Amino acid sequence: MDFISEIIGETVILGLDSLILELLDLDVISDKFEPMSPGVIDHVWGFFSGVRQRGLQTMEEMLRDGSYITAIGELRQSKSGALQIQPPKDGLPLYLTTATKTTILRRLAGSKDFLRVVLVVFGAVAAVVSCRIAYKYLKRKRRRDQEASVKQQLAAGRRERRAKARDKDLGELQLCVVCTINPKEIILLPCGHVCLCEDCSDNINDFCPVCRHNIESKAPAFIT
Repeated sequence: MDFISEIIGETVILGLDSLILELLDLDVISDKFEPMSPGVIDHVWGFFSGVRQRGLQTMEEMLRDGSYITAIGELRQSKSGALQIQPPKDGLPLYLTTATKTTILRRLAGSKDFLRVVLVVFGAVAAVVSCRIAYKYLKRKRRRDQEASVKQQLAAGRRERRAKARDKDLGELQLCVVCTINPKEIILLPCGHVCLCEDCSDNINDFCPVCRHNIESKAPAFIT
């Protein structure tokens, strides 16, 4: 659609599609709504898509002849010598409206304030969610650290009690094959070798140190 206007005696042609214009104020000259009776297919489609078509609305808008318009864009001269206004090359929109300059500035400022409010709200929500996630993560980490500390303390207590209860006068065949200090206390399954003390068995989980067979389970061994 072409808009033609007079600027200081010169004819300015805006050979542009009205859909790319910003703040374009047009008068509604026709607004019709034609109701329709949906068929079976329409009912099925509406059930699955969630959209119920009630009818067809047709609206026609037009800029009145002789209207004074304000254009904000890039002015250039065509090869034929005619002046043309177009969207700026830096990607900014082309504004074409019947409003005054003051009204345009007020509307743009209102849009900027709205965007600023939206950004502040979303930023605040994001900050709250991030803080909540960080708090839960730190809480879980603190709980895991406390549980690990309690387990280490219990394990240290068990080792001390075992060390006090162990017989010190043992033959070489009764000693753990790894540390050769503590007595043999653990049987490895399924090979059945009793060759480790309980302290060394905590760190050996893959292969039996005697036959190199896979270790599937461990059990206390009571040797008399």
